[in-house]
Amino acid sequence: MEKQVACPEILTRVLRNKGNLDRDGNVTEEAFLLRERDIGKLSVYRQALVSPEECLSTFRKTYGAVSLHTGRVRTINNVHPRDIDVIITESQDDPCPGHSAIVNLPDHSQRAQQAEAEYVASLLRDQCRKIL
Repeated sequence: MEKQVACPEILTRVLRNKGNLDRDGNVTEEAFLLRERDIGKLSVYRQALVSPEECLSTFRKTYGAVSLHTGRVRTINNVHPRDIDVIITESQDDPCPGHSAIVNLPDHSQRAQQAEAEYVASLLRDQCRKIL
């Protein structure tokens, strides 16, 4: 069984695509949609193990970062039951320590799940706080 991130932990989501922000610099739903390379796991980093600044420095190009509260991510299941969870996925190959993932998100690339994926992404966007 995969190890869960503790509910009180704060997570960093690195914004790696220009579309993660709108013209006014506000975070968009796109920041929380699964991409094909995500393989069903939306990457986040545990702030207990790495600062947002340190984490961003491990990537070539970024557009900022947002924070999420692990327990609040799980509360999405109260309004949209999907078993959304945050699990530890850290490996020795990760350039940034504390890698974890939000799992069980709907897959935006699947036509039947597009509306659901956008809805869940909007819930995550509404929860996040821009930190960098």
